[in-house]
Amino acid sequence: MLEAEDIKKISHRFAELQAGALFMCNRQKKLDLAFAVSSSVSNDIDYIVWIAPGQYLSSASYVEQVKNSAGQNAQFLHFFSIENLSLNDLNYLKLYELACMYRVLCIVDGSVAIKNAEAGRTQRLLAMKHKFAYRLILSEIPLTRGILDLYTQFYFLNPLILNMTQTQFRHMFLPISIGDFDVVKRISTPQDEIKLIKMIRPYILTCDFTNNVDIIYHDYNFELTPSEAKVYEQEKEDFLNRRDRVAFFAGCATFSIFVYFM
Repeated sequence: MLEAEDIKKISHRFAELQAGALFMCNRQKKLDLAFAVSSSVSNDIDYIVWIAPGQYLSSASYVEQVKNSAGQNAQFLHFFSIENLSLNDLNYLKLYELACMYRVLCIVDGSVAIKNAEAGRTQRLLAMKHKFAYRLILSEIPLTRGILDLYTQFYFLNPLILNMTQTQFRHMFLPISIGDFDVVKRISTPQDEIKLIKMIRPYILTCDFTNNVDIIYHDYNFELTPSEAKVYEQEKEDFLNRRDRVAFFAGCATFSIFVYFM
């Protein structure tokens, strides 16, 4: 649990950067911290725009939970569905007008929903990012398929964090590799993942993800003939030579990066 002094430091960093990310598993704690952070800039904003997936906003309990966490700031809240940014022009124009006419803190809950740079909702939100005075993203799972999911989320916070195009991001952190049977993959190395985390770490205000994957070991003893041992050694070398990289679409890649957030 975060202490009062920790929250104070997080809030100060957010006010200084004017942007940040809260990656937390517990929804209630995430919402409470989001509004604690927003209080640090309350004198500098007119409204809080709360953008979330439609399935979130369709839940009365979720909306009530957000309002309860907002406290007295609930009167300054405006809710928008992520999907409606592209599906409903009227709602998008309302959001655009708010951002142009007032000083707005934009909070995107479930920010992994804007991971796809080709999606209309993502393009519209990115196009107006600079019009928000402050930007905060929240997510319980910031990655679903790999580190490319992080690009648009942090581009929304501040393009200078990564200071590159998505194509450049792919080439730098997800170089092309030829796997078995000449399968072309985009894969990341642990070294590149650490490099990426160093770049985005200042904007990660807090992250409570841990590596909870249990590893179970089984020992088996075999007696091999010399020819079998030779084949075994060759197979082992071929296997280990490919283990310095993690397949971009492999399930383990989704969570391997979380440990570096801490």
